[in-house]
Amino acid sequence: EARLMFAKFSPDGSRVAYSTYDVGIERLFVVSASGGSVPKLVALLGFPATFDQVRFTPDGARLVFVDFLDDDSTITCDLWSARSDGTGLVQLNPGPRFYPARYQLSPDGQRVLYIDRDEISSYGELVSARVDGAGWQLLTPGAAQPYAFGISDDSEFCVFSEREAGQDRLCLDRLDASQPLELLALAPGSIFTLALVPGSSAVVFFRQGVVYSLTAPGVVVALSGAGATTAHTNSLEPFLFSPDGRQVLYRNDEAASGVMELFGAPVDGSAPARRLCPPLGSDRDVGGFRLAPDNSVLYLADLAANERVALFGVPLDGARAERELNGALGASQDVTSFGQPQRLRRPERAP
Repeated sequence: EARLMFAKFSPDGSRVAYSTYDVGIERLFVVSASGGSVPKLVALLGFPATFDQVRFTPDGARLVFVDFLDDDSTITCDLWSARSDGTGLVQLNPGPRFYPARYQLSPDGQRVLYIDRDEISSYGELVSARVDGAGWQLLTPGAAQPYAFGISDDSEFCVFSEREAGQDRLCLDRLDASQPLELLALAPGSIFTLALVPGSSAVVFFRQGVVYSLTAPGVVVALSGAGATTAHTNSLEPFLFSPDGRQVLYRNDEAASGVMELFGAPVDGSAPARRLCPPLGSDRDVGGFRLAPDNSVLYLADLAANERVALFGVPLDGARAERELNGALGASQDVTSFGQPQRLRRPERAP
């Protein structure tokens, strides 16, 4: 009997992509969310692969997904795209070297960025591929090793970190690899986490325990103290930004105590970083966090040191203390996750 593995809605909610597992084979389907239509088979690859990172393009016209095969002797990942009616299946990586399985889809849904690397070698290449399979370009030709990357809001440029011959640097290029530019040369010390600031050309990145902002080529300001480590900060986003792009949120162990606390800082470094949670004791890390439409910050933590994780809210500007947002929790109860906050509109009265 087939088992449902996952389900993902299209951006407009009209279609659902899902996979089923039956007799060692996983199949990927898409179907109308309203029901009544026959599911369209998008991919049946004929071997015991697992589908992962299944995403609709913003217009809902195509699906992008990874198949992951681990047969105990080798790990293979391939990147695929298909029309959401099940036709037009194309492989987006040039060979079976897509490892580890991570990619970014451009905001306009036309391209994907990924690091093409085999299972054994640490060497890889940053690839920009057309989602429709019409072609791909290398953004890091030669011996450069890419690490972190991000795509601009307008889907024109990407920023990435790389190392070559012991030299680390931040680079910028168009997604078609037509305009490479070195933004910053650094002493050895790889950048594994970065994000482009929405609506600007600034880049926020983490390197050797410190969060930095690159506001112009060669112009860098430190936003945090020299923490022991910055988490790859949120399970959903590497950094979170205020709607106007002026503030960045991140978790950091600035006290080098092994505890991850929540901070906010101006992207331009015009003021010191502000801790947005009370000082935390050992084993009391801030968990997931999000920014609400009213510029309040929501986060999970055990502030009462009673081994119960609760949901808290605090203004981004620190104008008041945090407030617990959930109801009373029992002795063995925790808040484990929460959804993206939405601004609700008052229903209109019927005439």
